[in-house]
Amino acid sequence: MPDVKALPDTRLLKLDKDCKVDSSWLKQYRDMIGLVLNSHDLKPTRIAVTSSRRKGYHVRVYLAAPVPAARANMLQWLLGDDCARVDFNRARIEAGFDEWSKLFERPRP
Repeated sequence: MPDVKALPDTRLLKLDKDCKVDSSWLKQYRDMIGLVLNSHDLKPTRIAVTSSRRKGYHVRVYLAAPVPAARANMLQWLLGDDCARVDFNRARIEAGFDEWSKLFERPRP
């Protein structure tokens, strides 16, 4: 296997949620994110939820402490990130791409 460069640690988890839900569900989802991260000795400093381009939401979770890319991808999976996206991210990490975690969004005017 060829040498792969080490990727920088990240403080940002990106999640793709492909359905619209009631705002009360989003509040519970935010609470669950905190519980999951706490169980991994991590703390979110901010959780931002925005509408995605096609359907559902994009969720950005900002962490108090950085984590390695592979661990971030695993955490994204635990938090319900799109499974195909998790697999693509794993391949990008293994290939050494700095921008391994992408969300596709509307271009801003």
